[in-house]
Amino acid sequence: MKLRAADEIAEDLRSQILTGKLKHGVRLPSERDLAGHYQVSGPTIREALQGLSAMGLINVRHGSGTYVSALADTLVAKSLSMVIQLEGVSVVDAIGLLGALTSYAARLSIERATDDDIEALQSTIADLSAAPTVEHIIRFVKDFIIGLAACARDPLLLALVRFY
Repeated sequence: MKLRAADEIAEDLRSQILTGKLKHGVRLPSERDLAGHYQVSGPTIREALQGLSAMGLINVRHGSGTYVSALADTLVAKSLSMVIQLEGVSVVDAIGLLGALTSYAARLSIERATDDDIEALQSTIADLSAAPTVEHIIRFVKDFIIGLAACARDPLLLALVRFY
């Protein structure tokens, strides 16, 4: 089945964003320039851009332009939020997954952490030990888990852990 022009354009731009050819923060050419490049009408470009915007890959700022906004953490968060809502994932199951991710991060960190990484984790533990409120404890535990995932040097793991 042949894709419609708007879908083909959206797929081309999506591919450029996901491969890094179009990086986060880059301003896309104007709709007129894109229409000329792809040899299509303005409404076809608008339709393609609307699809990319819905995916969270671009941000249309009226009067300023269209910018690449794809960040791994944001994309993971949107996707996981939808799955959690759609499938009715329980809090217990979500916490269980976070436990498994943290365990995996710890195993990888043992192999990959640098001295600076370990020092940063120790600092977070010290902050946690001195936390004056429950809110601080929650923040420092989250910081520790994210720090542990960062030590693992696994970008998908880090994005998943940051979601929590």
